[in-house]
Amino acid sequence: MDQITSQDIVSLVKSPLGIVAIFVSFIESAGVVLVLNTTGDVQSNLTYFVIFFPCLLLFGFFLIWWKKPHALYPPSAFGGEPNVSEFA
Repeated sequence: MDQITSQDIVSLVKSPLGIVAIFVSFIESAGVVLVLNTTGDVQSNLTYFVIFFPCLLLFGFFLIWWKKPHALYPPSAFGGEPNVSEFA
């Protein structure tokens, strides 16, 4: 299995999709820990959140992908030196 290098992490954080992936991973990990350490109504509500939050994000991702696919890529993906006026 390949080792993850600091270069891989830096390239992931520079991408809008990478930032969303890190955010979702953090929220889901924290949600699972909270679900396992609670009981009653709080546990069931957190369980629903952990299940439906990624579904909501997936719907939002596909909506953005359909309407504005260029917004999901960093400026460097378009080649050359990133220029905000050209990218926007």
